Amino acid sequence: MLFMDTKYLPGHATDSVNQAIIDIVGDWLWTPADGNPMNVTLQDFKARGKNIIIEGNGIAWTRGTLTPQQVFFPTFWSEYQFGETAMSEFPDCSINGDRSW
Repeated sequence: MLFMDTKYLPGHATDSVNQAIIDIVGDWLWTPADGNPMNVTLQDFKARGKNIIIEGNGIAWTRGTLTPQQVFFPTFWSEYQFGETAMSEFPDCSINGDRSW
């Protein structure tokens, strides 16, 4: 799993980066076109020849026009983000009251 942090990329820059990713890793990359990977097992990834997933924390990754989107946005882990006031210390050990993590 790779993470790309961007603020803003114009479409031509997104296309340039997408093309570089395609040129370097090609079919090893699981892309948005391959579907949501959240319930795919590691064995299934390997069977499909996939080794890499890229997430991005910016809408810029959706702005390309000449290349297919290579980076997932929004990130899969966004729902697990929390602020410092959300975490309760020992002995409660919860995040927003949830101890299942």
